[in-house]
Amino acid sequence: MRYIFCCLCLLLSFPARAETYGNVLSYSDISTNNMGISPEIFNEHIDFITNKNFVTLDNLLDKVYKASSEEDENLVSIIIDSPKKKIAETLCNKLLSTSKSKQYGFTLFLSASEVGKDGNLSWADLNELVKDCNVAIGVKNNILATSSDISEDTFIADINKNIKQVKENLGINPEYVMYKGGLASNNLKKAIKKLKFKAAFGLHSGAFYKGSDKYYLPAFSVTSAYSDMARIKTATTAHAFKAKDILPKTHIVKNNPPLYGFTLSGDDSLPNVSCYSSNQGALDVEQLGPRIEVRYAEPLPVDAAERVNCTSYKNGHWYWFGNIFYVAK
Repeated sequence: MRYIFCCLCLLLSFPARAETYGNVLSYSDISTNNMGISPEIFNEHIDFITNKNFVTLDNLLDKVYKASSEEDENLVSIIIDSPKKKIAETLCNKLLSTSKSKQYGFTLFLSASEVGKDGNLSWADLNELVKDCNVAIGVKNNILATSSDISEDTFIADINKNIKQVKENLGINPEYVMYKGGLASNNLKKAIKKLKFKAAFGLHSGAFYKGSDKYYLPAFSVTSAYSDMARIKTATTAHAFKAKDILPKTHIVKNNPPLYGFTLSGDDSLPNVSCYSSNQGALDVEQLGPRIEVRYAEPLPVDAAERVNCTSYKNGHWYWFGNIFYVAK
């Protein structure tokens, strides 16, 4: 009896470990097209975000993966997923007008072929942003990862073209990658690791924590259809699923529909997990203890991307776990 009592005391004296969650918002443009948002809504977002735990991407990753926390916290960063001039300069000027402008910054991703074209930033513009607004530069792959047959070496040569241009024109070594179209094959992820990037982002939604794969990190895409303040508030406070043993093990799938599933770690029991498909809406979810099995009602479109988002609500917080598959021919 004394032994049981002592064990209970130990359990009660060691509460669940506090976690720092990374919440990244990804913007494309200020425009009237589907991928952009209006300047009024963008300004509203930035006013809200800069009153949260807004930090640079470097600081966010350091704190999520290296630091310990006494209580759960969310850290928020902004990335721009293309070198569009209007949104980058608007964000720069907005951050410069704040009292904490020297602490703030954002990360901009580009392919060298995009620079200076179609309303995009020039290399001279990018130099000014890096100097004035604490902007970090990331790169994208040019070759879309739609096949498992594309080799690591092919991807390395492809990405090195963009790295070379950034070094020559900006004098900096890019440390982050965003996967073109959000698609990442296993060979592409291996290439990113060999090139010693700090982290890589897809275009799937969700929060992340210290156990998340640094080479397949989520970011909440903010477009005209997904820009209301309720979503921004959820996106900046969401917690991460502590998912492991994720199947399929590749994002390029040939079994159609894929048999999708994952296991929640022992300290992350989540109730009433719901999953939604970009193609089929609500999906069938079977929760077998810590194991979550997700099933599609019918095959998915071939030669196309499929986004799936799983969510749960617990103790006043939304938990969010996104993924992207590409259904190969």
